[in-house]
Amino acid sequence: MSEADTEEKQRTPLDPALVAERVTRPLSLISAALLFAVIAAVITALYTPPPFDQRGITAIFCADPADFAPEPLERLLFFSGVVIVPVLLLAGQIVFSRLVKLLPVKIMAVVCRWTVPVVLAMVSALALFVVSSNPYFLEKSVFNGTGAMLATVVAAILLWVILLSGDEKGIVSHLRVPIRRISLAVAASAIILVCLYSIIGLESIENLPIFYYSFNAVFHAVVQVCAGKELLVDLVHQYGLYPHFIEPVFAVIGLSVLKFSLLMSLLMGVALVCLLRFILESSSSRIIGYLGFVCLVYYSFFFSRVVHQPDNFFQYHPIRFFWPAVAVYFVFRYLQTGTKRLYLTAHLLFALSVLWNFETGVVVFLSWLLVLIYQEAVERNFRRMGYHFLTSAVSLSLVTGVFVSYMRMRYGSFPEFGGFFQYQQLFYLYGYYMMPMPLWHPWMLVILVYAHGLLASVRPVADRRYSGRSAMIFFLSIMGVGLFAYYQGRSHDLNLLAVSFPAILILILHADKLANRACSAPLPGDRYLFLLITFCFVFGSATYLMNIPAITGTIISRIRPVLARDNTVVTRNVDFIRRNSFRGEKLLILSMHSGIYYLESGTVPPLKIPGITELLLARDFNKIVEYLGSAAEKVIVDRQFISLHPELAELLEERFRIRELSPAGDIGIMEKVQ
Repeated sequence: MSEADTEEKQRTPLDPALVAERVTRPLSLISAALLFAVIAAVITALYTPPPFDQRGITAIFCADPADFAPEPLERLLFFSGVVIVPVLLLAGQIVFSRLVKLLPVKIMAVVCRWTVPVVLAMVSALALFVVSSNPYFLEKSVFNGTGAMLATVVAAILLWVILLSGDEKGIVSHLRVPIRRISLAVAASAIILVCLYSIIGLESIENLPIFYYSFNAVFHAVVQVCAGKELLVDLVHQYGLYPHFIEPVFAVIGLSVLKFSLLMSLLMGVALVCLLRFILESSSSRIIGYLGFVCLVYYSFFFSRVVHQPDNFFQYHPIRFFWPAVAVYFVFRYLQTGTKRLYLTAHLLFALSVLWNFETGVVVFLSWLLVLIYQEAVERNFRRMGYHFLTSAVSLSLVTGVFVSYMRMRYGSFPEFGGFFQYQQLFYLYGYYMMPMPLWHPWMLVILVYAHGLLASVRPVADRRYSGRSAMIFFLSIMGVGLFAYYQGRSHDLNLLAVSFPAILILILHADKLANRACSAPLPGDRYLFLLITFCFVFGSATYLMNIPAITGTIISRIRPVLARDNTVVTRNVDFIRRNSFRGEKLLILSMHSGIYYLESGTVPPLKIPGITELLLARDFNKIVEYLGSAAEKVIVDRQFISLHPELAELLEERFRIRELSPAGDIGIMEKVQ
């Protein structure tokens, strides 16, 4: 990637700088972890969390107080770690590098020979402990079958022999081409299956929670925007302003469940292709790249669908996933070429990503800015740092200004950006649906990868020796920590897998580097660490292959009803609503499929409230109560909604009567009693 990268390959095992680096890095990691553990213990002892304000929660939310789990201490520790740990890592690097350099080279080599294997053994023991204590991550994997596990081990051993063989003309080397082609086919199949998995149609929708709480949560806002509503004015949406950016597509092709899912499928395909291109262009071993990519796709996307439930979960894939994945390739290309066009394009696109979805967009934008600062830090060019800050500020202001102007011309009113951060503030501060982080858990391994990445990228800056690889690892580590905040809030195992793909990318880069070093001038621990990382990639790829039948089975079960145009409960409900309404009618639909029913019936919501799935705030709920008590003449109600809000049942029973029930009896037309 740069001259510095080439120079590193040429260093010998007894090169003083390389030996010192190999010794100081693990010592810095261990010392930073121990010191922060002490700091965290002090913070925990001194910090007194505010009392749980149940009255305040019931005044703001129309949700069960039992669903709230504020995490003020955990949040404080996380953000303290984000600020303090990099400082501790840098301080440890400086202190230990100076101490180690005082030793003779031969003694340094002995220390390196013992330090690195001991640290690797400690990390391996930690990994084994946290994974074995959380067997959930091994469900439906090759680990559960003796034959499959044996085949995986044999495949891993064969791969190690091929990759570590220095013979370029022997029989072993001739196996690389067919294995590379097979790996490419597996990687391509992973992209294709992800795209197919994202496709659903109206006939695929069932009365299941995965459609209530996942699909409707993203689809309702898109329906309303395509119907002429303005986000942040007519309704708020917790997943960002992406509906306005994809609205022009549906203005041309029309909106339906199928077309919406096809666009989501396309976005996932683009995102995964960007990641694969980055992996292939940044690493010399395509076999490692393909296997690492398949492992990434399986654990970040398929694992939750295979082990948990076949949920599309468009909230993360692609809405939150798209821009971080695209940013990886954009940043890599810029670090390679440094062209002005890429520089300005990246600024504008990453500024747009902030509006698309704030949670991941702001992480992408700030990570991009920080990697630019990182580049200038090598040469201590403070003037250029200021230029990057100014360009970023202007880009964000320009994109926001253009968007606001468009909204003003399109809808006649300015968006009220207070609602843009509304859900994030309420969720994070009040802890709605949050889950505490467990102490001993695989998240520690993910953070360890990011800490090591930050530490590895510090050295070139200290030596004024710019490395494109180090800059990319710095970007992935910063972005990874930022995305990790999503897991810190709601610490569900599946969320950890979704946000950890930058860590897998770092491991791919590291494995590629170790392969080159292990073949030429191996240092202590190189081969062991290489074997460990590549075995994880083989394990993940083998598990993906084992679960292809289950994945394709789900795909077929979703696409077959669309092709056959099956008559389902939801399609019959659509026909029922159409018969009892007319296009353009202002009709309150209190259903967990509100997005679909509004789209298919052409009716219009009479209230400025979010989708029924996002109906969390008491003020929005009170609008419904007031409307039912005054202006409402006819409403559509489903039993699922009433079961979640039984307080409305009495009001509806008192003021309305059922005019007609749907064929399945799950929704009804109710008219006001005269």
